[in-house]
Amino acid sequence: MIERIQHHPSYIVAGHRGYKSAYPENTLLSFQKALELGVDMLEFDLRFSKDKAVVVIHDETVDRTTNGSGKVSDFDLEELKRLDAGGWFGPVFEGLKIPTLRELCSLLEAYPKVLLNVEIKPQEEATAVADQAIAILEEYGFLSRCVFTSFDADVIAHIHDTYHLRTQGFPGEVMLNYVPGPEGTLSKMWAVGISMKLLTPQTGS
Repeated sequence: MIERIQHHPSYIVAGHRGYKSAYPENTLLSFQKALELGVDMLEFDLRFSKDKAVVVIHDETVDRTTNGSGKVSDFDLEELKRLDAGGWFGPVFEGLKIPTLRELCSLLEAYPKVLLNVEIKPQEEATAVADQAIAILEEYGFLSRCVFTSFDADVIAHIHDTYHLRTQGFPGEVMLNYVPGPEGTLSKMWAVGISMKLLTPQTGS
């Protein structure tokens, strides 16, 4: 039996795509199990379907995490909902679906203290994905709980400049559209995500 997380005041435990080591990532089951475990934060990834629904899935294509094949943006929401998003992880998880952001928000209403790391994946119309996601999260009253993450510096700039919300970017060498300099992308970041393999005394100074 897995015990609940013991909280410590100096760090935050985040469920990355939910509890993805034990459950199919970015599914409602994975998020529910992470929440039950007592995580401080959930991280999840957002993309547009063909008909501009905001859905929770990491990859550009559905190939790795469903029984389908092709770009997420080539499927409308009804078509995405027909895909099995659990069987790839194990037979017991067959039948799980790709959730919408609204479905995830409905789950999160019972966990008002959990923080949200909302990653907008680089894609066509990424800023429009951010706009719609922010509107949905505002509707649920969740914006104060959010930090918005992206590897696309244009998305970071858009969220910072338009909405004045907390953003998280990455070192310039791993970002798209990164603008160097004191008034560039770094100035629009509330936090910087640094891979452990890049974390050196020099990057920390």
